[in-house]
Amino acid sequence: MISETALPLTARPVVVHPDRFGLKGARRRSIDEQEQERKRISRELHDGPLQDIAALVLKIEFMSARSAASAPTASELRELQQEVAQLGHKIRLISHNLHPSILELLGLTGALNALCSEFQQQGLRVRLELPRENPRLDEQARLCLYRIAQEALHNVVRHAHCDSADVKLRQSERTIVLTITDHGAGFDLKQRRSGLGLISMKERVTLMQGSLNVHSTPGRGTQIRVTVPV
Repeated sequence: MISETALPLTARPVVVHPDRFGLKGARRRSIDEQEQERKRISRELHDGPLQDIAALVLKIEFMSARSAASAPTASELRELQQEVAQLGHKIRLISHNLHPSILELLGLTGALNALCSEFQQQGLRVRLELPRENPRLDEQARLCLYRIAQEALHNVVRHAHCDSADVKLRQSERTIVLTITDHGAGFDLKQRRSGLGLISMKERVTLMQGSLNVHSTPGRGTQIRVTVPV
């Protein structure tokens, strides 16, 4: 009989005690500064290289349409156009991942829907369950849950060696619960407790006065469960 390894990072909701040394404030400032820097880089990518690439694609398209050159040259131009367009798409994804402006436009449910669609385009089948209405959360809580979902799905793609994952967001009167589950490779929490972005996840959740539980079994998959107060 195989025994399941289940080692929660936080066995119960984190109780935040008075911060005598200002550590909580320092962590919050650090995360805020990181997000502001992500936002700045995202804006610069959008206003700089992405605009240049878009103009270059149009120029190549114009040259290809108007060129009286030989067929091989026209074919090469079309190939170059596709490569530049793909580069622009990659930079756009980087910009979006750095600062998910869709959170501000569509709220958490819309942003999670878009995030899962991106991973589906990469070949990961994501089963998504969302509440009908956007949860009543402030900006920091929305960003916390989005970043954890983003990191968890990246981990599925990079480490789980499986082609599917489940993402569930559920709301009660007092809490919001986000769960990301896969049935892939799993890992030993005793050996990888500090990896896979778990420390960053735990810091974000702690600042929200929430709890983070990670259950994983080698060969049987991983579940990440986040609970934050409304």
